[in-house]
Amino acid sequence: MPSGAPQSAVGWSGTLNGVTCSPLLHAAGAGFEAGDALIVAPFTIEVQRSERITVEFPDERAARVAARMMSGIVKPTCGTLLIGDYDPRIQPVHAKRLVGYVPYNGDFGWHPQPFGLRRAAADDSDEAIDLHAALFEVPKAEARRRVYAMLDEIGWLDGETLAAALALMRPIQLLAMDRPSDATVSRLEGALPQSVALIATQVHVPAPIPALAAK
Repeated sequence: MPSGAPQSAVGWSGTLNGVTCSPLLHAAGAGFEAGDALIVAPFTIEVQRSERITVEFPDERAARVAARMMSGIVKPTCGTLLIGDYDPRIQPVHAKRLVGYVPYNGDFGWHPQPFGLRRAAADDSDEAIDLHAALFEVPKAEARRRVYAMLDEIGWLDGETLAAALALMRPIQLLAMDRPSDATVSRLEGALPQSVALIATQVHVPAPIPALAAK
């Protein structure tokens, strides 16, 4: 299999109020090359509203770039990739309004700790919230209210959960996560709005080859 090709996709589908909706993410032969290097081999996938899907890639670089492709940050060099009805290559602003991105480990490097009512690292999280509020044109007080309410729902504070709460500050429809921990995905299950789909990339771990029985 070419380097960068996804190995498998697992997930479970759902509908919103019993209505089948058009996919939030549609990728058909979408891939990414840099120079002569194939980073993400072409892959095909659809994500519907309320779905929770994991896609496995052969290495960390492919998983990272694919998550950014599905967030509209990195534009595919081949194939088709639509976020909602928008092509991020020609409608990047519209596409990015629909999706939030959570980098690997949240890129904050915090030590995990229980979170409740702004008791944990409040000053540092306020700074991160204010930066994102300015970026997304959300009033500062309202941004803090939304993020801390989400962290209270999640019940845990680390880089991944803060990054997810920051992404959910806006009314997004798709949350794309780069190699999240199982614990973070589990915590988000109860906090994520039903209408928001989640797609996560992971690195494929081959099954161990059974040892030959001793003669």
